Amino acid sequence: YDENAKRIASHAFPGLCMEIGADGDFGLLECSETPAQTVVFDSETGLLHPGAIEELCIGTGPDSRQAGPFQSRDLVVSPCSELEDELKTWVVVAE
Repeated sequence: YDENAKRIASHAFPGLCMEIGADGDFGLLECSETPAQTVVFDSETGLLHPGAIEELCIGTGPDSRQAGPFQSRDLVVSPCSELEDELKTWVVVAE
């Protein structure tokens, strides 16, 4: 998470950032100033909000699946009140 730019940059794919489409789909696109890449992290609550929309949270779906040697879950944008705490709380680790 880039606190200054308010966006999530890919570690594996330099120059690409998470972007949320109008349909709620997530993608990795060239980093830019587009509002679709704006994410606000609330360090007190651990919540990620798309743009400055505090009622919405970026979370994960409840089901996990194999992804090679790892586990994977879908990302979702939902009203914060509809997501369980464990599916919407994030920890940002500085490098």
